[in-house]
Amino acid sequence: MIKVAIKPPVVRFYCILAIVLASGVFLLCRLFRELESGRGSHPSDTLVCILAMPELQYMSDELYIGYCYDLMKAYAADRGKTASVRLAGRKDNLRNLLLDGSADIVCTAAPKVLKGDSLCSSTPLDNLFLCFTGKNNPAESALLEAWIRAYDFRPDRESVRNRYLRPFNPRGTDTLARSEGYICPYDRFIRNAADVSGFDWRFLAAMLYQESRFHIEAASFSGAVGLSQLMPSTAAAMGITDRLDPESNIMAGALYLRKIYQRIRRTRCNDCLEFALAAYNVGMGNLSNAREHAAAKGLDPNLWADVRSSMILMDKEAESSVYTQAVLYVDSVLSFYRRYKVLPR
Repeated sequence: MIKVAIKPPVVRFYCILAIVLASGVFLLCRLFRELESGRGSHPSDTLVCILAMPELQYMSDELYIGYCYDLMKAYAADRGKTASVRLAGRKDNLRNLLLDGSADIVCTAAPKVLKGDSLCSSTPLDNLFLCFTGKNNPAESALLEAWIRAYDFRPDRESVRNRYLRPFNPRGTDTLARSEGYICPYDRFIRNAADVSGFDWRFLAAMLYQESRFHIEAASFSGAVGLSQLMPSTAAAMGITDRLDPESNIMAGALYLRKIYQRIRRTRCNDCLEFALAAYNVGMGNLSNAREHAAAKGLDPNLWADVRSSMILMDKEAESSVYTQAVLYVDSVLSFYRRYKVLPR
Protein backbone atom coordinates (compact mmCIF):
# COMPACT_ATOMS: atom_id res chain seq x y z
CA MET A 1 0.00 0.00 0.00
CA ILE A 2 1.27 3.42 -0.93
CA LYS A 3 0.83 6.05 1.74
CA VAL A 4 0.21 9.65 0.68
CA ALA A 5 1.33 12.26 3.11
CA ILE A 6 -0.88 15.34 3.26
CA LYS A 7 1.08 18.38 4.22
CA PRO A 8 -0.33 20.81 6.81
CA PRO A 9 -0.65 23.74 4.32
CA VAL A 10 -2.97 21.62 2.14
CA VAL A 11 -5.14 20.83 5.17
CA ARG A 12 -5.35 24.50 6.02
CA PHE A 13 -6.32 25.36 2.43
CA TYR A 14 -9.24 22.92 2.39
CA CYS A 15 -10.40 24.08 5.83
CA ILE A 16 -10.41 27.70 4.71
CA LEU A 17 -12.25 26.77 1.50
CA ALA A 18 -14.90 24.89 3.48
CA ILE A 19 -15.39 27.89 5.80
CA VAL A 20 -15.72 30.28 2.85
CA LEU A 21 -18.29 28.03 1.13
CA ALA A 22 -20.30 27.59 4.32
CA SER A 23 -20.30 31.33 4.93
CA GLY A 24 -21.45 31.95 1.36
CA VAL A 25 -24.33 29.50 1.71
CA PHE A 26 -25.34 31.10 5.02
CA LEU A 27 -25.35 34.60 3.51
CA LEU A 28 -27.34 33.48 0.48
CA CYS A 29 -29.95 31.81 2.69
CA ARG A 30 -30.20 34.93 4.84
CA LEU A 31 -30.59 37.13 1.76
CA PHE A 32 -33.27 34.81 0.39
CA ARG A 33 -35.20 34.96 3.66
CA GLU A 34 -35.00 38.76 3.65
CA LEU A 35 -36.27 38.91 0.09
CA GLU A 36 -39.09 36.52 0.94
CA SER A 37 -40.12 38.56 3.98
CA GLY A 38 -40.30 41.74 1.93
CA ARG A 39 -41.60 40.24 -1.28
CA GLY A 40 -45.20 41.22 -0.79
CA SER A 41 -44.59 44.61 0.75
CA HIS A 42 -46.06 47.73 -0.82
CA PRO A 43 -46.92 51.19 0.52
CA SER A 44 -49.53 51.13 3.27
CA ASP A 45 -51.57 53.80 1.50
CA THR A 46 -51.90 51.66 -1.65
CA LEU A 47 -54.35 48.83 -2.28
CA VAL A 48 -53.14 46.37 -4.90
CA CYS A 49 -56.10 44.96 -6.83
CA ILE A 50 -55.89 42.33 -9.56
CA LEU A 51 -58.66 41.77 -12.11
CA ALA A 52 -58.78 38.12 -13.17
CA MET A 53 -61.47 38.05 -15.85
CA PRO A 54 -60.06 36.65 -19.09
CA GLU A 55 -63.39 35.21 -20.20
CA LEU A 56 -64.97 38.67 -20.10
CA GLN A 57 -62.39 40.60 -22.08
CA TYR A 58 -64.05 40.08 -25.43
CA MET A 59 -67.68 40.77 -24.52
CA SER A 60 -68.87 43.72 -26.58
CA ASP A 61 -72.19 44.49 -24.94
CA GLU A 62 -71.30 44.88 -21.26
CA LEU A 63 -68.06 46.39 -19.98
CA TYR A 64 -67.49 44.41 -16.79
CA ILE A 65 -63.78 45.06 -16.52
CA GLY A 66 -64.22 48.81 -16.69
CA TYR A 67 -66.96 48.53 -14.07
CA CYS A 68 -64.75 46.49 -11.76
CA TYR A 69 -61.87 48.93 -12.23
CA ASP A 70 -64.16 51.80 -11.27
CA LEU A 71 -65.40 49.94 -8.18
CA MET A 72 -61.91 49.19 -6.91
CA LYS A 73 -60.89 52.82 -7.37
CA ALA A 74 -64.00 53.91 -5.45
CA TYR A 75 -63.36 51.42 -2.64
CA ALA A 76 -59.77 52.57 -2.22
CA ALA A 77 -60.83 56.23 -2.25
CA ASP A 78 -63.39 55.56 0.47
CA ARG A 79 -60.57 54.02 2.49
CA GLY A 80 -58.43 57.11 1.94
CA LYS A 81 -56.03 55.08 -0.18
CA THR A 82 -54.87 54.77 -3.78
CA ALA A 83 -55.81 51.71 -5.82
CA SER A 84 -53.14 50.08 -7.98
CA VAL A 85 -55.26 47.98 -10.35
CA ARG A 86 -53.87 45.61 -12.96
CA LEU A 87 -54.97 42.63 -15.00
CA ALA A 88 -53.92 39.15 -13.92
CA GLY A 89 -50.98 37.81 -15.88
CA ARG A 90 -50.89 34.34 -17.37
CA LYS A 91 -48.17 33.24 -14.96
CA ASP A 92 -49.71 34.82 -11.85
CA ASN A 93 -50.49 32.46 -8.98
CA LEU A 94 -53.38 34.46 -7.59
CA ARG A 95 -53.66 32.49 -4.36
CA ASN A 96 -49.98 33.01 -3.55
CA LEU A 97 -50.17 36.71 -4.38
CA LEU A 98 -52.95 37.12 -1.81
CA LEU A 99 -51.26 35.00 0.82
CA ASP A 100 -47.83 36.61 0.61
CA GLY A 101 -49.27 40.12 0.60
CA SER A 102 -48.30 41.02 -2.97
CA ALA A 103 -51.98 41.67 -3.68
CA ASP A 104 -54.74 42.84 -1.35
CA ILE A 105 -57.75 41.97 -3.52
CA VAL A 106 -58.42 39.73 -6.51
CA CYS A 107 -61.65 40.31 -8.45
CA THR A 108 -62.78 37.42 -10.61
CA ALA A 109 -65.84 36.18 -12.45
CA ALA A 110 -64.52 32.60 -12.10
CA PRO A 111 -64.60 31.98 -8.32
CA LYS A 112 -63.79 28.27 -8.61
CA VAL A 113 -60.22 29.27 -9.40
CA LEU A 114 -59.73 30.79 -5.96
CA LYS A 115 -62.20 29.21 -3.54
CA GLY A 116 -60.40 27.57 -0.64
CA ASP A 117 -59.82 27.58 3.11
CA SER A 118 -56.91 29.99 2.88
CA LEU A 119 -58.95 32.79 1.25
CA CYS A 120 -62.02 34.89 2.03
CA SER A 121 -64.61 35.67 -0.65
CA SER A 122 -67.01 38.59 -0.66
CA THR A 123 -70.67 38.92 -1.43
CA PRO A 124 -71.03 38.90 -5.24
CA LEU A 125 -71.09 42.32 -6.84
CA ASP A 126 -74.23 42.54 -9.00
CA ASN A 127 -74.00 38.74 -9.28
CA LEU A 128 -71.16 39.27 -11.76
CA PHE A 129 -67.95 38.69 -9.84
CA LEU A 130 -66.45 38.08 -6.42
CA CYS A 131 -63.59 39.73 -4.60
CA PHE A 132 -61.08 37.55 -2.73
CA THR A 133 -58.71 38.43 0.10
CA GLY A 134 -56.38 36.28 2.17
CA LYS A 135 -57.46 35.01 5.57
CA ASN A 136 -54.14 36.36 6.78
CA ASN A 137 -55.67 39.82 6.24
CA PRO A 138 -58.97 39.69 8.20
CA ALA A 139 -59.23 43.48 8.55
CA GLU A 140 -59.21 43.97 4.78
CA SER A 141 -61.74 41.17 4.33
CA ALA A 142 -64.14 42.72 6.84
CA LEU A 143 -63.83 46.23 5.41
CA LEU A 144 -64.30 45.07 1.82
CA GLU A 145 -67.34 42.97 2.72
CA ALA A 146 -68.94 45.86 4.62
CA TRP A 147 -68.28 48.21 1.70
CA ILE A 148 -69.85 45.82 -0.82
CA ARG A 149 -72.95 45.30 1.33
CA ALA A 150 -73.36 49.07 1.66
CA TYR A 151 -72.79 49.67 -2.05
CA ASP A 152 -76.47 49.20 -2.93
CA PHE A 153 -77.30 52.24 -0.82
CA ARG A 154 -74.80 54.64 -2.38
CA PRO A 155 -76.49 57.63 -4.07
CA ASP A 156 -74.37 57.19 -7.21
CA ARG A 157 -74.83 53.44 -7.41
CA GLU A 158 -77.38 53.38 -10.25
CA SER A 159 -75.60 55.96 -12.37
CA VAL A 160 -72.28 54.09 -12.12
CA ARG A 161 -73.92 50.73 -12.71
CA ASN A 162 -75.89 51.97 -15.71
CA ARG A 163 -72.81 53.46 -17.34
CA TYR A 164 -71.21 50.05 -17.57
CA LEU A 165 -73.91 47.40 -17.40
CA ARG A 166 -76.83 48.71 -19.38
CA PRO A 167 -77.06 47.44 -22.95
CA PHE A 168 -75.91 50.03 -25.47
CA ASN A 169 -75.22 50.14 -29.16
CA PRO A 170 -71.91 51.90 -29.86
CA ARG A 171 -72.20 51.03 -33.55
CA GLY A 172 -75.28 53.18 -33.98
CA THR A 173 -77.44 55.71 -32.23
CA ASP A 174 -80.50 54.24 -30.57
CA THR A 175 -83.33 56.34 -29.17
CA LEU A 176 -81.91 56.41 -25.64
CA ALA A 177 -78.51 57.49 -26.86
CA ARG A 178 -80.06 60.26 -28.96
CA SER A 179 -81.96 61.66 -25.99
CA GLU A 180 -79.06 61.42 -23.53
CA GLY A 181 -76.13 62.11 -25.84
CA TYR A 182 -74.62 58.81 -24.67
CA ILE A 183 -72.01 56.78 -26.54
CA CYS A 184 -70.02 54.85 -23.92
CA PRO A 185 -69.19 54.79 -20.17
CA TYR A 186 -66.24 57.13 -20.76
CA ASP A 187 -68.14 59.99 -22.42
CA ARG A 188 -67.18 62.44 -19.67
CA PHE A 189 -63.48 61.73 -20.19
CA ILE A 190 -63.84 61.95 -23.97
CA ARG A 191 -65.60 65.32 -23.70
CA ASN A 192 -62.85 66.63 -21.44
CA ALA A 193 -60.12 65.40 -23.79
CA ALA A 194 -62.00 67.02 -26.69
CA ASP A 195 -62.07 70.36 -24.88
CA VAL A 196 -58.32 70.21 -24.31
CA SER A 197 -57.31 68.89 -27.75
CA GLY A 198 -59.80 70.87 -29.83
CA PHE A 199 -61.40 67.86 -31.54
CA ASP A 200 -65.12 67.11 -31.67
CA TRP A 201 -65.82 64.68 -28.83
CA ARG A 202 -67.92 62.54 -31.16
CA PHE A 203 -64.92 62.23 -33.48
CA LEU A 204 -62.70 61.13 -30.60
CA ALA A 205 -65.35 58.62 -29.52
CA ALA A 206 -65.44 57.17 -33.03
CA MET A 207 -61.65 56.79 -33.01
CA LEU A 208 -61.67 55.14 -29.58
CA TYR A 209 -64.36 52.68 -30.60
CA GLN A 210 -62.34 51.67 -33.64
CA GLU A 211 -59.20 51.36 -31.51
CA SER A 212 -60.49 49.38 -28.54
CA ARG A 213 -64.29 48.90 -28.71
CA PHE A 214 -64.24 50.91 -25.45
CA HIS A 215 -62.46 48.11 -23.56
CA ILE A 216 -59.88 49.48 -21.12
CA GLU A 217 -57.93 46.20 -21.18
CA ALA A 218 -57.54 46.07 -24.97
CA ALA A 219 -54.04 45.10 -26.08
CA SER A 220 -52.74 44.38 -29.57
CA PHE A 221 -50.11 41.90 -30.70
CA SER A 222 -47.82 44.83 -31.48
CA GLY A 223 -47.96 46.02 -27.86
CA ALA A 224 -50.49 48.87 -28.16
CA VAL A 225 -52.46 49.29 -24.95
CA GLY A 226 -55.66 50.75 -23.53
CA LEU A 227 -58.61 52.65 -24.93
CA SER A 228 -56.42 54.74 -27.23
CA GLN A 229 -54.17 51.79 -28.15
CA LEU A 230 -50.95 53.65 -27.47
CA MET A 231 -47.67 51.89 -28.12
CA PRO A 232 -45.53 51.50 -24.96
CA SER A 233 -43.01 54.12 -26.09
CA THR A 234 -45.78 56.59 -26.90
CA ALA A 235 -47.58 55.88 -23.63
CA ALA A 236 -44.35 56.51 -21.71
CA ALA A 237 -43.69 59.73 -23.64
CA MET A 238 -47.23 60.90 -22.85
CA GLY A 239 -46.81 60.07 -19.16
CA ILE A 240 -49.09 57.02 -19.00
CA THR A 241 -48.24 54.86 -15.98
CA ASP A 242 -51.56 53.02 -15.55
CA ARG A 243 -52.57 51.53 -18.87
CA LEU A 244 -56.04 50.66 -17.57
CA ASP A 245 -56.88 54.18 -16.43
CA PRO A 246 -59.46 55.45 -18.93
CA GLU A 247 -59.10 59.15 -18.18
CA SER A 248 -55.34 59.42 -18.70
CA ASN A 249 -55.33 56.99 -21.63
CA ILE A 250 -58.02 58.93 -23.49
CA MET A 251 -56.36 62.28 -22.80
CA ALA A 252 -52.97 60.97 -23.96
CA GLY A 253 -54.48 59.58 -27.15
CA ALA A 254 -56.25 62.86 -27.91
CA LEU A 255 -53.12 64.95 -27.29
CA TYR A 256 -50.99 62.58 -29.36
CA LEU A 257 -53.48 62.83 -32.23
CA ARG A 258 -53.42 66.64 -31.94
CA LYS A 259 -49.62 66.56 -32.13
CA ILE A 260 -49.82 64.54 -35.34
CA TYR A 261 -52.57 66.78 -36.72
CA GLN A 262 -50.50 69.92 -36.13
CA ARG A 263 -47.48 68.40 -37.87
CA ILE A 264 -49.62 67.53 -40.88
CA ARG A 265 -51.19 70.98 -41.03
CA ARG A 266 -47.72 72.49 -41.40
CA THR A 267 -47.37 70.56 -44.68
CA ARG A 268 -50.32 72.57 -46.02
CA CYS A 269 -52.19 69.49 -47.18
CA ASN A 270 -55.94 69.16 -47.51
CA ASP A 271 -57.97 66.60 -45.52
CA CYS A 272 -55.76 66.98 -42.44
CA LEU A 273 -58.12 64.93 -40.28
CA GLU A 274 -57.90 61.91 -42.59
CA PHE A 275 -54.12 62.19 -42.81
CA ALA A 276 -53.84 62.49 -39.03
CA LEU A 277 -55.93 59.35 -38.52
CA ALA A 278 -53.81 57.44 -41.03
CA ALA A 279 -50.61 58.54 -39.28
CA TYR A 280 -52.04 57.61 -35.88
CA ASN A 281 -52.65 54.12 -37.21
CA VAL A 282 -49.63 53.46 -39.41
CA GLY A 283 -47.06 56.05 -38.24
CA MET A 284 -45.82 59.33 -39.67
CA GLY A 285 -42.95 57.64 -41.48
CA ASN A 286 -45.21 55.29 -43.39
CA LEU A 287 -47.61 58.12 -44.21
CA SER A 288 -44.73 60.16 -45.61
CA ASN A 289 -43.71 57.17 -47.75
CA ALA A 290 -47.27 56.92 -49.06
CA ARG A 291 -47.38 60.61 -49.96
CA GLU A 292 -44.04 60.32 -51.77
CA HIS A 293 -45.35 57.27 -53.62
CA ALA A 294 -48.45 59.20 -54.65
CA ALA A 295 -46.33 62.07 -56.00
CA ALA A 296 -44.17 59.61 -57.95
CA LYS A 297 -47.31 58.17 -59.55
CA GLY A 298 -48.50 61.60 -60.63
CA LEU A 299 -51.10 61.86 -57.87
CA ASP A 300 -51.59 64.75 -55.45
CA PRO A 301 -49.79 63.97 -52.15
CA ASN A 302 -51.90 66.61 -50.39
CA LEU A 303 -55.27 65.01 -51.20
CA TRP A 304 -56.41 62.09 -49.06
CA ALA A 305 -58.33 60.46 -51.92
CA ASP A 306 -55.13 60.30 -54.01
CA VAL A 307 -52.92 59.13 -51.13
CA ARG A 308 -55.58 56.58 -50.17
CA SER A 309 -55.41 55.10 -53.68
CA SER A 310 -51.63 55.15 -53.53
CA MET A 311 -51.60 53.26 -50.21
CA ILE A 312 -53.74 50.48 -51.64
CA LEU A 313 -51.46 50.30 -54.67
CA MET A 314 -48.37 50.10 -52.45
CA ASP A 315 -49.76 47.04 -50.69
CA LYS A 316 -50.52 45.38 -54.02
CA GLU A 317 -46.98 46.02 -55.20
CA ALA A 318 -45.45 44.72 -51.95
CA GLU A 319 -48.06 41.98 -51.38
CA SER A 320 -48.70 43.30 -47.89
CA SER A 321 -51.67 44.74 -46.00
CA VAL A 322 -50.12 47.44 -43.81
CA TYR A 323 -51.38 50.42 -45.80
CA THR A 324 -54.71 48.86 -46.67
CA GLN A 325 -55.40 48.37 -42.96
CA ALA A 326 -54.72 52.06 -42.40
CA VAL A 327 -57.14 52.95 -45.18
CA LEU A 328 -59.84 50.76 -43.66
CA TYR A 329 -59.12 52.28 -40.26
CA VAL A 330 -59.68 55.83 -41.54
CA ASP A 331 -62.84 54.78 -43.39
CA SER A 332 -64.24 53.08 -40.30
CA VAL A 333 -63.54 55.97 -37.91
CA LEU A 334 -65.17 58.46 -40.28
CA SER A 335 -68.15 56.15 -40.71
CA PHE A 336 -68.74 55.99 -36.95
CA TYR A 337 -68.20 59.72 -36.70
CA ARG A 338 -71.02 60.31 -39.18
CA ARG A 339 -73.32 58.13 -37.06
CA TYR A 340 -72.34 59.84 -33.81
CA LYS A 341 -72.91 63.31 -35.28
CA VAL A 342 -76.66 62.97 -34.60
CA LEU A 343 -75.79 63.27 -30.88
CA PRO A 344 -75.54 66.67 -29.18
CA ARG A 345 -72.17 68.35 -29.48
